[in-house]
Amino acid sequence: MNILLIMINALNSQYPPIGQYNIVDYYKKKYPDRDVNFDVKVFSKLNGMKILSLLKSKKYDVVGFGCYIWNLSSILPFCRIIKKKFRDIALILGGPSITYDEDEQLELLRKGFVDFLIIGEGELTMMNIINKLYLKEDIKSSNIKIEGAVYKSKNNEIIKNLRTKDNIVDLDEVVSPFILHDELKSYYKKFGVVYVEGSRGCPYKCSYCAGSNPFFRCKDNDKIVDELKTLVKKGYSNFSFLDGTLNYNIERTKTLFKKILKEGLNINIGFELKIELIDDELLDLMKKVGVNNLEIGLQTSNTKTLKLINRYHDEVAFSKNIKKIVNKGISSVIDLIIGLPGEALRDYFNSLNYCFNLGNLNITANLLKLLPNTKLYSQKDIYGYEIDVNNLNKVVLSNTMTKEDLIFSQRTIFVIRRFWSMESMKFKNVIRNIVNEKFQGDFAKFIIILTNHIFMSNHVQDVLSMKSKEKIEYLYKQNLSNSNITNQNKDIG
Repeated sequence: MNILLIMINALNSQYPPIGQYNIVDYYKKKYPDRDVNFDVKVFSKLNGMKILSLLKSKKYDVVGFGCYIWNLSSILPFCRIIKKKFRDIALILGGPSITYDEDEQLELLRKGFVDFLIIGEGELTMMNIINKLYLKEDIKSSNIKIEGAVYKSKNNEIIKNLRTKDNIVDLDEVVSPFILHDELKSYYKKFGVVYVEGSRGCPYKCSYCAGSNPFFRCKDNDKIVDELKTLVKKGYSNFSFLDGTLNYNIERTKTLFKKILKEGLNINIGFELKIELIDDELLDLMKKVGVNNLEIGLQTSNTKTLKLINRYHDEVAFSKNIKKIVNKGISSVIDLIIGLPGEALRDYFNSLNYCFNLGNLNITANLLKLLPNTKLYSQKDIYGYEIDVNNLNKVVLSNTMTKEDLIFSQRTIFVIRRFWSMESMKFKNVIRNIVNEKFQGDFAKFIIILTNHIFMSNHVQDVLSMKSKEKIEYLYKQNLSNSNITNQNKDIG
């Protein structure tokens, strides 16, 4: 049996096919003697001609696509083309964008253009499907159930098999693909990072996040350390944890870092954390173990919005611990989401000022993306959301933000990155002085004026080519200040 697993990346992204390799490795571990061969292919975009040529060159029995918000809209119509040319191929769609109840996906099942949808984790469900096909069992008979799979029965009924806790993989059995597949070294050489899975899902239930897995669990700390040791021996040294919240259990995180230190591993580590859940001991361990990149999810400083999206926030602990991180000199980025429920443009600007006042942290702002299988996705009509399915499901309209507001906020993202987040601490101190002297400490107003000036003057390409010193000269040359605002009609609260 020949199986082809395909990963189609987002534009300007080359994320390694970790999920596909996990499926391959888990199956081979469980059934090492079966004559089942896997190919994993990665494309920078959906190239129909190349994929069809690939299918002609080798007789594949199964083809699986990993579906995400950046590729779903191109994969779904392509399934029709594949099935018209290769009817005997079992076509399987999995990934975060595959759901139990999307009309277009179910319609492909009904018409026979797709054979199976896999909802949620893929290792066990894919293994079970492959085994049924391998043994030539009548997989679509009414007495066969494959948890996590959706398919059409013989009488054309859509069978939806929900996943239970008995159908999730033990993370201690999942080995890093970077250990088993040397071809992934090319990703490391290009992007300089190895992704490590210390847990799966997230213990929190933020309404916008697809990581809110009801079967959250962790890999054993000793297993993680053993993997890191093996990866270091293979020449890797920079690691990023895929965990939604690595420090959800502060004592477990301390133990993990102590074990890494005991092994004497000379590595760099990055991860997402809940900033409220650190203390001085953990902070010291983070510095010693080589933590050099932290991602801190604020999303918004608006407490009402945080409640709407089911996100807990302790403002006092948040501010206190952020300042500790800054003082330790650990590079950190704080995340904001534009367009959350009930938020207007002024709420985003208030959040910008809140972040600026915390210290010289990098700030990353992104438009809200409505992800399938999330609570907020099911609430899109309540908040008047319209999304662009051809652009990562980004919100383009809501009850509280106009299309013009969201376009303008998208422009500010460019300016924040170029004149703040991608720059050095020294550069940030210069900007801070400008903001304090000319804008009375109002960072958002500075960003608004600078954004309008750059885009109204058609200076975007000029800014893209500017070095740090040239950016500072540009700011002083334009003589931007709070007193020379013209045609500023943005409500900043």
